Amino acid sequence: MSDSRTSYLPTLKRSNRPELRMALVARELARYKVDIAGFSETRFSEQGQLEMVGAGYTFFWSGRPKAERRATGVAFAIRNDIVGRLPCLP
Repeated sequence: MSDSRTSYLPTLKRSNRPELRMALVARELARYKVDIAGFSETRFSEQGQLEMVGAGYTFFWSGRPKAERRATGVAFAIRNDIVGRLPCLP
């Protein structure tokens, strides 16, 4: 288990494309062989998930509605082989 902020990747702050940001984070998670990572203070709206097939992770997030300020969300990245074994996930 480790605690890390995503702001250490300078490219993340310059991109408005969440898919690119998630791909960069997934690449770093794979590099360090992280199974499950939690992120706080994300700016994703609503709830959702995105599977990054090539990187091997699925991201799950929950945040404020689009109409509200989005600074208090959370997200998790879980390795796809682990996600496949969790019966409680969609």
